[in-house]
Amino acid sequence: MTMTDARSVAEDGAAMRWPAQPSTLPLLLHQGRAGFVALCCKRNGDSGRFQSRNYRLPELIRNMPTFADPGDWYVSANAFKARTRRLSDLLGLRANFLDLDYYREPALSDFSPKDVWEIGQARLLARRIPRPQAAIFTGRGLQLVWAIGDLPARAHSRWRAVQDHLAKVLSDLGADRNALDASRVLRLPGTLNSKSGQLAVFAFLDQDTRTSFEELAHAVLPVERSVLREQRQKRAAGRLSGVSTR
Repeated sequence: MTMTDARSVAEDGAAMRWPAQPSTLPLLLHQGRAGFVALCCKRNGDSGRFQSRNYRLPELIRNMPTFADPGDWYVSANAFKARTRRLSDLLGLRANFLDLDYYREPALSDFSPKDVWEIGQARLLARRIPRPQAAIFTGRGLQLVWAIGDLPARAHSRWRAVQDHLAKVLSDLGADRNALDASRVLRLPGTLNSKSGQLAVFAFLDQDTRTSFEELAHAVLPVERSVLREQRQKRAAGRLSGVSTR
C-alpha cells in the first residue's frame, strides 16, 4: 500500500487538506523548547513489546518513522528532564488532549471522524472553550490536542483538573477517562494504525496559533483561579484577625 492509498482509506476522507508527516505533531508541541520527548513504537499489534526512548527534539526528528516503518508510533504530549516518562521527571506541560473513542458509543458507531469532529467543535464553541490546534483521526478514534506552549511542571495539578473537566464536556463522544495523565503519548499522524489498517491523519490542524492555558482553564474549571486566590486571601486575613470567614 502506498502513502496515497493508505490516506484514501481514512473514513469520509478525514481531512486530506492537512499534511500527515510524522514530524508535524512533535514540532507543533515541542519546537524551540528544552527537555526530552518520548518517541514510542509498538510492533506486531497487541502482542508486540512497547518500546519507548526519549530524545531532545532535533534528535527525535532525525529518528522519525516513515510510512514504511512497521509498528504503531507515538510521541509524548509533554516533555521530561530525563530519559524517562515518569511523572517525577516531568519538565514542561506542552498540551492538553483527549482521546475520543467514539466507535465504542452505540449512538456514534456509524459516524465518521469528520462528523464527530464537527459535533465536538460545536460543543466546545457553545461553552466558549478554545478550539484545539489539532484533531487527529487515529485510525479508529479521534484525538484532540490543545498546544499550550510550555507550562512548568509545578502547574501539574491545575493542568490535570483541566484534563478531567475537558473529558466531562465530551464524555458522550467517548472521551477516555483513563488516558488523561501527563505521561501519555499521542499517535503520530502519518503512521499506520495496525489494528484498523488505516493511516492516522489530521482531521484539523492549526499550526499558526497556540492556546493560552489560562484561557482554557478559565473556560472549563468550575472555580476560576482569581476566585480561588481571593478565597485564600480572605481565609488568611480571617486567621490573622481571629475572625471566621466561613
